[in-house]
Amino acid sequence: MRNIFDLLKVITESEVDTRRCCFCVDDKDIREIAAEGLIDDLVRKAISVGIDPVTAVQMGSLNTAEYFRLDRDIGGIAPGRFADILFIDNLPDFSVNRVMVNGKLVAEHGKLLAETAAASYPEWAVNTVKLRRELSPADFVFSTNKKNQVEVRVIKVFGEQIVSYEEKERLKVVGGAIQPDPGKDILKLVVVERYAKTPPNIAHGFVRGFGFKDGAIATSISPDIHQLIAVGRDEHDIAAALNHLIAIQGGVVVCRKGKILTELSLPIGGLMTAQPYEETIKALEAISKGGAGELGCVLPSPLMTLAFAGCPTLVEFKLSDKGLINILEGSLAPLEVD
Repeated sequence: MRNIFDLLKVITESEVDTRRCCFCVDDKDIREIAAEGLIDDLVRKAISVGIDPVTAVQMGSLNTAEYFRLDRDIGGIAPGRFADILFIDNLPDFSVNRVMVNGKLVAEHGKLLAETAAASYPEWAVNTVKLRRELSPADFVFSTNKKNQVEVRVIKVFGEQIVSYEEKERLKVVGGAIQPDPGKDILKLVVVERYAKTPPNIAHGFVRGFGFKDGAIATSISPDIHQLIAVGRDEHDIAAALNHLIAIQGGVVVCRKGKILTELSLPIGGLMTAQPYEETIKALEAISKGGAGELGCVLPSPLMTLAFAGCPTLVEFKLSDKGLINILEGSLAPLEVD
């Protein structure tokens, strides 16, 4: 949510007991991890707003270990515990100089010293995107019985946020199909069941916040169920992006006028790659700037915004393969407003 400074006010202003506070990082872009770090980044930010450095470190180590009842082994430096130790230049900056894991020095001055063995994956782990049939543009035509215009529900998304809300808009109907309205920043949003458990289920929705005028972006990342999800103006580009996504067994695909502009293959569960993280960063940069940027997308991280638009475990209005979901009410909502 990128709101750590707001959250830290419970300590700096409300004076909550810090021994009951822990740091957590989830779903952070690998580019941000490379540039900022993980828990160490939160420790630095806590120190920057006046929290005592020892307290900040405690929130990122001992508190968490105690909460999960793992403090016999980790969370502190003492006899009998794993020697997982960060060596820092000074507490206020919390600049990590060396890293020790289980008593062995593994990194120094930002360079990895330890050898890492190449991992292997079973066939089932790299063959997880399965559909009973090929998708076609007709799957992404939003049919209606209404004439000329229809009022619909629209998912409103935000940059660097995982929440989304319901809005209502009137859209044109042409030839029995509801049309997106890029002029109002309203695009098609679809979710497709990817585990071959259904015919497949294909859900239709509209979304506001991506800002591009044509093309489509598709991904197999949509916590916590990870169905296929795509956003776009044109059903042909949406179908092309999703079919290519299936062919590469998951990842991210950007398509425009039937041409694949850029892609990131994530074949391990449709979520991960065996490539070095540096290569993944280059691919994500190409997607954000060269791919989505070429479409005119205004979001800093379109992949993460798209992923969370299809996350039915978070507030407030999302799209799953079953349809639009009002999370607060725990009910499905029809696309068209009565």
